[in-house]
Amino acid sequence: MGEFIINRIKYYRNLLRITQKELSEGLSSSNYIYMLENGKKKLSMAMAVKLANRFNELSQEKGIILNIAAKDLLRTSEEIIEEHYTEEFEDLKKGKYDFEKFEKLLDKVTENKVINLMIKINRQIGENEYKENNCNLALKYFQNAFELMQSNSLQTETSIIKVEILNRIGTCHYKLFEYNLCIEYLKKAYKMYLDYNLHDDEVLGRILYNLALTVYDIENYEDAIMYLNSAIELKNISNVDKIKINILKANIYYKTKQKLESLMVYKEIEKYEKSYLVYYNMSIILRELGYKEESNEYIKKSMELQLDDSSEVTTNTLLQLSYMYRENKQYMESLRCLQKAIINAKRFLQVDKYVECYEGIFQSLKGMNRLREFEDYVEDILYEIDIYHENYKILYRITLLLFQYTSEISKLDIGLDIIKKIKGRNISYEKC
Repeated sequence: MGEFIINRIKYYRNLLRITQKELSEGLSSSNYIYMLENGKKKLSMAMAVKLANRFNELSQEKGIILNIAAKDLLRTSEEIIEEHYTEEFEDLKKGKYDFEKFEKLLDKVTENKVINLMIKINRQIGENEYKENNCNLALKYFQNAFELMQSNSLQTETSIIKVEILNRIGTCHYKLFEYNLCIEYLKKAYKMYLDYNLHDDEVLGRILYNLALTVYDIENYEDAIMYLNSAIELKNISNVDKIKINILKANIYYKTKQKLESLMVYKEIEKYEKSYLVYYNMSIILRELGYKEESNEYIKKSMELQLDDSSEVTTNTLLQLSYMYRENKQYMESLRCLQKAIINAKRFLQVDKYVECYEGIFQSLKGMNRLREFEDYVEDILYEIDIYHENYKILYRITLLLFQYTSEISKLDIGLDIIKKIKGRNISYEKC
């Protein structure tokens, strides 16, 4: 502990280069100051106030501004050590995550038995590793933090932290596909929340949602709906959490072929959130229920929200929208959607979507009696054969599409070129 300034009286006295006798003048004896500095006497509040005033008076005489308060002299060595390491911890949190630096700090804090900080650092390392998907390592640090809290008498307000750590341990097991352990820890978190009579709807909402998600994955849909209903009844949860809870609920209804119930949940979400995903899913359900016009309206709404926000999901929406346009014989609109879809699919390497885009382009051009223009896409398609010749399913669909095209326009030279490319690969379709 030599790196710390444990005794503040001695520190300030040495800083001002004054003797114990000079400091004690008008207050006490030099022997009394000696005993305070060596821990043989306990500093009282009254004496701390007098010493602080004396230090400030002497510092002004020397042209130094200290502004010492009584509390600066009363701090314990434990408080000083904890403050020092807390500053180091906060600095580490601000920078790029460095596991080794956090580990070194944890070793020093453990050596000095700063329990509160040991818990915080273990938890922070756990969170950082969880974000990196290193869930086995994250589990180790979350469990360390929880055991430290269990074995030390801490303030009651830390109960919510215990619950949050148990919840995180559960989600680590979920990511590791250890569903039984996940449920065990989430139920412990839920029980502790109730036992401590806590009041934090956001924390409880997360626990209930995670329980629902886990039992959903093991196809226990009844319990999943029960947990989601409990979560959605909480008053103080964010709209983001409400959407997440309701989307899972709607997915369960859809998966269990309760499409009307699923649609009703999405309509509920629509009241407070104009979400691309909600509109897209509603369009799919409405189409399956036979409401094509209403489905088309929702796919248009979803596209208005998503078109400028390119993502992998955008490709699906564009394909769905193009299909809707072709059904209504709006082939030019369909073609525009597909041209955007192919660009987006290539951006995100959505190989399976390439063929779907080319198939849609073929149908759109055919509908406009402009099939010869499909030749503009043939070079790109042949390039896809070069790149993805080992993906048998994709190759099979591309080949069928190109033969369909050459058959339609009787351009046998192109057809023969395709055959040569395929034969050159010695490709068999047995795996298709």
